Amino acid sequence: MRFGLLFAAAVSLSTLACSTLFGVDFDDERPREASVSGEGGATDGGDPPSPPEDVGADAETRPLQVDAVAVGGRHACALLSTGGIRCWGANGRGQLGNGSKAAAVGPVTVVGLPARVVAIRPAGDRTCAILATKEVACWGSNGWGELGDGTKEDRTTPVLVRGLTGAVELSSSGDFVCARLEKGTVWCWGGNTEGQLGDGSNVHSSTPVPVKNLTGVTQIASGGSRTCALLATGAIRCWGYNDAGQIEPSKTHQNTPFEIVGPGSTIKAVSVGWLHTCLLGPTGAASCRGYNGWGELGDGTNADAWSFGGATPWVSGLGEDVLGVRASLYHSCALRKSSGAVSCWGGNNWGQLGDGKYDNRNVPRDVTGVPGRPRALGVGDSANCAVLEDGVTILCWGNNDAGQLGAPSADRCGKAPDDHPCSATPVKVQNVLP
Repeated sequence: MRFGLLFAAAVSLSTLACSTLFGVDFDDERPREASVSGEGGATDGGDPPSPPEDVGADAETRPLQVDAVAVGGRHACALLSTGGIRCWGANGRGQLGNGSKAAAVGPVTVVGLPARVVAIRPAGDRTCAILATKEVACWGSNGWGELGDGTKEDRTTPVLVRGLTGAVELSSSGDFVCARLEKGTVWCWGGNTEGQLGDGSNVHSSTPVPVKNLTGVTQIASGGSRTCALLATGAIRCWGYNDAGQIEPSKTHQNTPFEIVGPGSTIKAVSVGWLHTCLLGPTGAASCRGYNGWGELGDGTNADAWSFGGATPWVSGLGEDVLGVRASLYHSCALRKSSGAVSCWGGNNWGQLGDGKYDNRNVPRDVTGVPGRPRALGVGDSANCAVLEDGVTILCWGNNDAGQLGAPSADRCGKAPDDHPCSATPVKVQNVLP
């Protein structure tokens, strides 16, 4: 099994975070182009290709259903076929977008969207969305200017990111957001203490600034105050947080892009977690590198591995059967091509691996109770969600301390008096559709 030139000219690197997911839609054994969601508060889990211009053009005639799901730090959101959004979970900073700051165990409707939405990206205590106009709207926490509206005021309803047009993909982590534009450049805004805006400075910005020396970008992913970009040449460049050497060996934060994989690779996608990174090769094999204390590399060990160069361990047991892989805070998940099963590995203290247990796993385990082939998968910091084939049912598992599973759960995680609701098996989100 080989990625061809996948790891050519590689140097040390950790994980892509997607949110990460991210959540990413999967349909007909490929990422659905309408979804740019995933992961999480500290991570985004990587992204699928950007939405085409006609996504949702038939929204008025399509049946009402869920096109994508994405999970943030302690909240989750669903993108509907109408271009509307429903969110649930924590809301202390207004991240549910319904005009209040009251938490919601079940979905509430985001109000005041200036246009139809084609992609969503919750992270931390905020949510951002790409509109059909290719503008970006954000709401929730704004202490670092991460809503991009030129202020540092929290917003309980959407505001437009100032001066940004042509957006086709979003990635986001703790205190910043990045957007890939249709011309292949990247602009970021928010906190910049570790250089996560990539503009050559460490100055925070409440409006978008261009990432330096970066063109021809085909995918971006953020996590752990770090972003990586996959270029059309096959190269991968990363910037931001580097205290463990997750970008390069000096352990010095990088405020401009640093090349960690050289041109000529055949890498298909990259996903960034807190301290680990996962790559997907052209044949459907996945490999993860970085910190491995929780087993998040999935190679059957708990030994850290910081470089993609040389002998590269594959995620154990997945072979070339991976449709998409998402790195998150302390765990990773993949969708299987052959069966459609969701497999997860790594930290499991909130039940986020979904295998009915709360033990960490250093090899993948299938999530129990997710029937058929999910239409969409959202991977968050401590919880994950999947949209089933019927397009109207969402199942979530993991941490439920703020109602982010979308329904009450019976289990409790942690030690009293600090224990909180959780579930190691999927629960059904209540009242998904309005």
